[in-house]
Amino acid sequence: MLTILHVPPGETQLVQESDPARLSTLLSRKGGFTWIDLFAPNETEASILTEVFHFHPLAIDDCFDNVHHPKVEDYGDYLFIVVHGIVATDLTKEALKTEELDIFLGDAHVVTFHKEPRRSVAKVRERVLSMPGLLAKGGDSLVYELLQQVVEDYMPTLQQLEDAIEEVEDHIFKSNREDLLQDVLAFKKDVMHLRRIILPQREVALRLSRGEFKRISAGMGIFFRDIYDQFYRVADMTESYRDVVSSVLEAHLTVTSNRMNSIMKVLTIFSSIMLPLSLIAGIYGMNVQLPGEPVSADFDGGSTFWWIIGGMSAITLTLLGLFRRSKWI
Repeated sequence: MLTILHVPPGETQLVQESDPARLSTLLSRKGGFTWIDLFAPNETEASILTEVFHFHPLAIDDCFDNVHHPKVEDYGDYLFIVVHGIVATDLTKEALKTEELDIFLGDAHVVTFHKEPRRSVAKVRERVLSMPGLLAKGGDSLVYELLQQVVEDYMPTLQQLEDAIEEVEDHIFKSNREDLLQDVLAFKKDVMHLRRIILPQREVALRLSRGEFKRISAGMGIFFRDIYDQFYRVADMTESYRDVVSSVLEAHLTVTSNRMNSIMKVLTIFSSIMLPLSLIAGIYGMNVQLPGEPVSADFDGGSTFWWIIGGMSAITLTLLGLFRRSKWI
């Protein structure tokens, strides 16, 4: 799907198009600005990346492949920016995952590329449609709006993640849920994924804020610095979640171990009670003549009994010696 928003030179009235054939005409207007959004484009729509803009093949490959690390690259005539926006809006119903958003920033145009619907793109588009003057400010201003929306979309989900972790933390001491460990490990996986995304994304915002690229005007640097600060905050929250999840995991394992020890203590007590009873029952259940019984012609006068007791004692002493040698006792 192709969406084109164009502001003619010296005007604030938006022109909205979806026909790829009209793009060359709009771009030829000197002084205007164009935002081209490609959402899961077909072959004809995707061809504008090479035939109209002549973007580098490596940058185009990154659009169609999954780039797992946010980055910014300067190709001279344009900047290529890869960021990841968060997809889930309700963690009770959806898994936490992020999806890639690719941005090309040129002189008088911005091209955004994404394979799935993006909340950040949709919100910025609505904002531009209601305030066309935003588009007339230039490409770096539009990129700022996009990145600002990307980082803002992280906050509600991170708050949900924090609440979910606290809920699991409470259940550790109050519940014996069998799936508790599975939940903790899932949270750990989510936090590690966020950390792998947020840290390089923070560096992207930092590079855009410090005047490294000529496509970013000096006046916009302070705005990208604000985005860097917000990503820094998100990164700090992610680090704290990682520490909390690790502590929750350790606490869960400790509580589980203590519960197991309590169970083993009860079983050991019962075993200690039953052991002498079983020994007595076993001895007096042997089919040999026992001490104190009348001598019978069917038995050997009780010598077998003492041979059995001697053998049992020898086995016990041998095992105790092996255990001591192995330093088990």
